[in-house]
Amino acid sequence: MSALNRPQEALAACDEVIRRFGESGIPAVLERVVQAYVDKGAALGALNRPQEALEAWDEVVRRFGEIEIPGVWEWIAKALLNRARALSVLNQPQGELEACDELVRRFGKSESPALLESVATALANKGVALATVNRPQEALEAFDEVVRRFGESGTPALLRSVATALVNRAAALGALNRPLEALEACDEVVRQFGENENPAVLERVATALANKGYVLGALSRPQDALDAYDEVVRRFGDSEISALRMNVSVALLRTADIEFKSRQYEKAAEMAARVLVGRHRGSPEQRFEGHVVRARAILAGGDRSACERDVEAVLALLPELGPIPREAVAALLDFSVALGPQRMCELIQASPSPHLLLPLTTALERELGREPRVAREVDEVARDIQRTLAELRASRAPRVEKREE
Repeated sequence: MSALNRPQEALAACDEVIRRFGESGIPAVLERVVQAYVDKGAALGALNRPQEALEAWDEVVRRFGEIEIPGVWEWIAKALLNRARALSVLNQPQGELEACDELVRRFGKSESPALLESVATALANKGVALATVNRPQEALEAFDEVVRRFGESGTPALLRSVATALVNRAAALGALNRPLEALEACDEVVRQFGENENPAVLERVATALANKGYVLGALSRPQDALDAYDEVVRRFGDSEISALRMNVSVALLRTADIEFKSRQYEKAAEMAARVLVGRHRGSPEQRFEGHVVRARAILAGGDRSACERDVEAVLALLPELGPIPREAVAALLDFSVALGPQRMCELIQASPSPHLLLPLTTALERELGREPRVAREVDEVARDIQRTLAELRASRAPRVEKREE
């Protein structure tokens, strides 16, 4: 049974294997015991018991780490990988780095294909962890190590790790302010893997093209950026693979943003609309962004009522976002200025979850001369929002020239 689909039953089964056979010295039985510990950790993770999951994986290394049985080594590598991933989710990058280093130290010189796949994954994940803690040069070195060691491999799993490392190498180069090299790294992904048929590898190709568009946009080359995003849509727009469709949605949204900044408001609204319905319908976060871009484009084109309909859709999506992102807050403040405090209050109160925006509605009501009674923490945030709204309005007000002398 699956530790992820039926975790409680899987946990009981793993414990039974460990109880009955945990002291066996028979190699084949011992492999099953080690697997039971690894699967037990996965079941505990699925049950949202992360500390106990880490303890199960630690037990694998503690009890079986010195055993000279190749079949056991593969499960030790899996335990270390699982530990690293769990620590990443728990936002403990130092522990994640230590788990990745331990795996590479133990198995980096192995000739076993299964162990080398784990080594490549650990090196790639190490690079991501280093980038997360703002160590881009070391991250770059980890990604380069993946490419150096496994770049000529014909194994699908290793090729996926190489493609991932090249994509992340481009991101690290961007963080080091080396955009031209980042573009070269993106192009290398497309050159090496553009014709690959493995969906996981093609996902990296789509990501590389989307990242190329982002770098070109940052270099003030909007037409080249549009070409890169068009390539994503052309190559993968008809795909049924969700990860590829996600990249297509990213490309459409970034295209819409460029068109908006170029004052091509109709094109911007059209591109944003494509992530809202149909084949390219994006995630809740992407649909939120799509409605925001379309609302801004429509408002710039003069259709206030259509803009309000998109703002209503934006507000309806808020409960699906979890914690409200900073970008979402900025968009809502923009609409508050554009539509005015009275209308924005009405839209929020009519939305499914007005309580999520209590500090904003408090600030808007105060602008209307009301004094709603709220908790101190809400009051403090509302006052910060009032100051931000005043600054936004001042920045958009017509400038008055100084008197001539």
